Amino acid sequence: MILECPSCHARYLLQIGLFAQGGRQVRCARCKYSWHATLPTNMDVFAAPEPPAQASKPVFSSSPASPPLGSAAPEHSFSANLPAVIKKKGWREKGVLALKILAVLVLAVLWPVFAREDIVKTFPSLRGVYEAAGLQVGRAGLGLKFEKVKSELKYDSGTMRLFVTGVVHNTTGETQFVPDIKARALAPDGSIVQSWWVAAPAPTIQGGAGVPFHTAVNAPMNKTIENVFLEFYTQHGNGQDVE
Repeated sequence: MILECPSCHARYLLQIGLFAQGGRQVRCARCKYSWHATLPTNMDVFAAPEPPAQASKPVFSSSPASPPLGSAAPEHSFSANLPAVIKKKGWREKGVLALKILAVLVLAVLWPVFAREDIVKTFPSLRGVYEAAGLQVGRAGLGLKFEKVKSELKYDSGTMRLFVTGVVHNTTGETQFVPDIKARALAPDGSIVQSWWVAAPAPTIQGGAGVPFHTAVNAPMNKTIENVFLEFYTQHGNGQDVE
């Protein structure tokens, strides 16, 4: 039913059932005028509801603290927009979380690559892992020096053998990783008579300390050996000629 305010003539659409118990006190939401409204005598409270009629924005209430009678939620109310706001915020938070996870994964992959010098200093045994993966860690044998190297040909159990001894000295003040040693026996013209590997005499050497090493191989009888070339196992070489 349509109810009109006697003061400002604002019109409101109300349900007939509100007047099933008789007249009631109502208040205009526009001008705040209050009056006792009753159902018209020619209208049956139990009749079928009237079709919606176009009227002003609703707002009748039985008391100032109560919500408007027969009114609907505004088209752009907070409750109508709440799901969209939550959805938008949720996607934003998921995106930020995904970026954080990606950054951690990238750091976890790249940090061991760029910080491998410091890692190998702490864990020397990992140098071989990096080199196997094609990642050189500094220059193998950096700061290490061959000292007191001697080479000698002599018979051992009826076989001519080449004996090489010496000391690997750490010339730095820090503990250094000791790589394997590659030895080459050279002819007078500089050609290689034979070559072999010598296992590292120790995993690491403390700063200023030295570690002795020794090796022996069978010498070929038909070739003359003039000196021995030693180098630490590295991609670019760090060898020293010794006699």
